[in-house]
Amino acid sequence: MKKYTFSLIVLVFGMWLLMGSCGNEKKDANNLSPKKSGQKSEKKEAWKESELSNAKQILSEVTEGDIQSVNAKSVYATQCVSCHGPKGKMEIGGSKKLTESKLDLTTIVTQVYYGKGLMTPYHKILSKEEIVAVSHYVKNMQQ
Repeated sequence: MKKYTFSLIVLVFGMWLLMGSCGNEKKDANNLSPKKSGQKSEKKEAWKESELSNAKQILSEVTEGDIQSVNAKSVYATQCVSCHGPKGKMEIGGSKKLTESKLDLTTIVTQVYYGKGLMTPYHKILSKEEIVAVSHYVKNMQQ
């Protein structure tokens, strides 16, 4: 019984940490009014021009061969699944359904690179090639 109780406590604590590490409804510089549950945001993404310019630069530097050399599905599985789910349809802690996203590739690269809300900025975790490859992977999830 003690082993079961301890395992349950560890599981609950792990889920609590996971929920806290994903995006939520906090305000940030890009989204000045937090969404309430069930409410659609009327504001468009407001990235700084320098951030978008950096993403365009990254996209121009990374070749098709670089992208092909990255296992984007594996990168997505290790970095994104916990909040977005294996098919991009899960919304843990305020993360968005990637299948319903209308973002273009430059904006996706910008968001992966810089993060948003509680989403981790991946520029210190992933290489530029991995960021572009996983951005293409996410873009292909859009319906």
